[in-house]
This record gives sequence, C-alpha cells and structure tokens, in this order.
Amino acid sequence: MGKTTPPVASRRPHQFEYHGVTVTDPYAWLKDPHYPTVEDQDVLDYLQQENKYFEAFMAPLQPLVETLFTELKARQVEEDESVPYEKNGWRYQWRYKKDAQYRTWYRAPAGTPEAWQVLLDETELARDHEYFRLGSLAVSPGGHRLAYSTDTSGSERYTLTVIDLTDGETLVTGIENASGSAIWGSDDDFLYTRLSEEWRPYQVWHHQLGRADDQLIYEEADTSFFVGIELTQSEKYVLISAGGHTHNEVYFVPRAGLTAAPTLITPRRDNHEYDVDHGEDQFYIRSNRDHINFDLFTAPEDAPGIEHWQKLISGSDDVYLTDHLKLKDHLVVQERHRGLDQIRIVSGDTEHLIPFDEPAYEADLGTNPNYDTDVLRLNYTSMVTPNTVFDY
Repeated sequence: MGKTTPPVASRRPHQFEYHGVTVTDPYAWLKDPHYPTVEDQDVLDYLQQENKYFEAFMAPLQPLVETLFTELKARQVEEDESVPYEKNGWRYQWRYKKDAQYRTWYRAPAGTPEAWQVLLDETELARDHEYFRLGSLAVSPGGHRLAYSTDTSGSERYTLTVIDLTDGETLVTGIENASGSAIWGSDDDFLYTRLSEEWRPYQVWHHQLGRADDQLIYEEADTSFFVGIELTQSEKYVLISAGGHTHNEVYFVPRAGLTAAPTLITPRRDNHEYDVDHGEDQFYIRSNRDHINFDLFTAPEDAPGIEHWQKLISGSDDVYLTDHLKLKDHLVVQERHRGLDQIRIVSGDTEHLIPFDEPAYEADLGTNPNYDTDVLRLNYTSMVTPNTVFDY
C-alpha cells in the first residue's frame, strides 16, 4: 500500500436472517463480537492500516492544522467556571483549570461562600485511564454523601460510586451498567437506573447503604421504551418515566419511601405524551392529549388519573408549551410564540412574560434546584449575545 493509497477491506461471505429476510453483509467481520472491547486481530490490523493512511494523507497539511489549532485555542478562555448555585446550605460550582481536560467540582458553605472545598476532581479520577467521562453526580439531601458515575472504556455504561464527603471514605463501588443520575431519598438510600444489553435504560433499582442486595423497583418490558427518573421540584416525589418516540407514561414514588410500589398517573396510549411536576399537593401535567402544541393541566396528588385533570393553560396553533416548572409561589411555563422563546411567570391570579429586548434569541430554564424561591435562573443567547446566565 502506497502512502496515499487507501486500504481496501476484504469482502468475506456472511449472511444472517431477520424476520424471514436474508441479509448479505461481506463486511460483518469488521465488527468485533466483543465490542466495545476490540480483540479481533484482523479488525485491529485493518484499523492500523486506516490510521497509517490518514496520517500519510494529512502529513502535508500538518503545518496548517497546527496553525488553525493555535488560532482556535487563542480564542478560548484558558480557565472557565460555572455560575454558582445554592442548595441545602451549600454553594456549588465546577471549574476548568488552565490546560485541564476535565473539570473540578467545588462546594462552599453558604455562610462562607469563598471557603471552597473540592467536591470531586475529574482529572484525578481520569489519571490512570486512556478514556474517562463523568456521567453524573448527586449530593445527598444532608450534604454528607456523593454519588457519581464514570465511564472509563467509552462504552457509555457507567459505574456508580458513593463516597462519604466528611472523610472521603468510599461507601459503594462497582454498581455496573448504571445510567443517568442517582436520586437520593435520604442520606442512606437512593434510586438509579440500569442499562440492558442493548444500552436501553430499562430498570429502576433501590440501593440502601449497608445492604448487600439492591431491590428492583420498576422494569420496562417494551424494548422500544426508555426509562428515566427525576425528582419533582417540590422534592416530595420521584418520577419514573417510561417512553418511546410518540407516547409515554409516568409513575411516582414518595421520596420518603423509595421502595413503595410506583403509582401510575395515567397509562400509555398511542400518540399521547405528557410530563409531570409537583407542588402544593397537586401534579402539574403538560400533555398533548387535546392539542398537538400541549396544554397544562393540574391533578390532585391523591387522584392523579386523567379523569381528574383540570386544564390550567391552553396551548394553541400560535403558542407551543415546551416546558414547565412549579415553584412554591410561582408557576413557570416555557413557551414558543410563533417560533420565538418566551417564559411565562404565573403568580396567583397574575401573570407576565419575561421581557427580552432582542428580536431573535434563544432562552430556556437554567439550573433551578430550589422549590421555595423567588429567583429563576435562565440561559440566554442570540446572534449578538454569547451564552449568558441570568437570575430573574
């Protein structure tokens, strides 16, 4: 093979059958059956040939590559940090140090906001691995424990770990095939989701610190459905959502009793999508039951079935309801008016849209971890305004 002659993968006879249809794939040998671990020497040899060809082909352009890289790097800040937010008596923030490839996460007591402590150092976690990615992290309600997930192979299958923030002790390690963020019930137990062999989040499990065996809370049998968990803004319930591309259903369990049998809000049916938040003894449900652009309903927490839904805000051909957030004294509704983002604040019998001066922009809800608050965090950007965080 010459320097600029690309390698040619050999064709090897291979057939398989799906649903009575025979498929011929002469390149099936290029997929190692042990993926994401690639051990097949034929596959590795071919990849090396591809890499050598690429390097030879790009060699004359290497000075230009270096020039472009230097120019782009000069336009990036060498150190970066997030806007801090406060939760349960602590302020939280991540930072990129100069030349760091990974973030360092910090927290500080709300009363002494400059007394930052390292919460989690991704650079240290990545030190002994060729690949590293942090999936999620979640601090327990009392602020004493941290659950985080990592991927060190690129498989997108995460391993969940729990550490004690008071002394750094590792309390839990090796929960494999985790997906998404853990949701704490107390400082001693949490829910998490697991992946199937096909990389589908399909189970919700409960882990009790100090107990050897985890408890299965929910399993989704429909292979087209993905399962996710989230905490309501009121923090009273954990929502378990199972859904596909066109329909879904949502269950809830009390945060104070994560092992309770999940309660279904309304069963799945074709072409019905809905999502849920909670506050002040009611569920707030955004649904496309009556209109393709969604309406917002309320339902009592002790009778959340669809027969009890009451319409609170109507969508229309001109207004598309895209998200909602229930705070203690306010209801926040993210909308799109004729293609332009708007955020509506409903407070008792009054309501208003947050004013944005520019004629074209994107605006959405930022990090809003607290329920009893009069401050709303927003993300905003436009063609002339860089990504900006506002507290309204």
